[in-house]
Amino acid sequence: MEERIRERLLDSADLRALVGSQVDWNARPQGDALKAFSAITLQVVSDIPGRVYSRASDGWRTARVMIECWGSTHKRSRDVAMLVDRLLNGYRAGLPGNKVRVFTDARTGDTDEVAGTTVHRQILTIFVHYQP
Repeated sequence: MEERIRERLLDSADLRALVGSQVDWNARPQGDALKAFSAITLQVVSDIPGRVYSRASDGWRTARVMIECWGSTHKRSRDVAMLVDRLLNGYRAGLPGNKVRVFTDARTGDTDEVAGTTVHRQILTIFVHYQP
């Protein structure tokens, strides 16, 4: 699931123009790297198996993923978040036995201090239904 989400984002020339290859799971750029570029960090918040009435697994899992869209300005972080939302919300992919479905849940924004410089971020929360 993680690889498919990252590939989906990096396949977009528009997004690469904003963040380069700075799309990473569980790793946030630090210091000058964060101040100079926009970046996207992703983190799985929860990941649970799907169930059917018999309490057996239905073969699907549902993950809640937090996506942080970083930028040197509010506009930049917002633009990255809006593009990520367009790329992922409603995204469906896969072959039988390896499927992914993505839906946006929420979006918020705030600021942070990095080495004396304010950086901005928009946070998207998505649900990913997938077959591992």
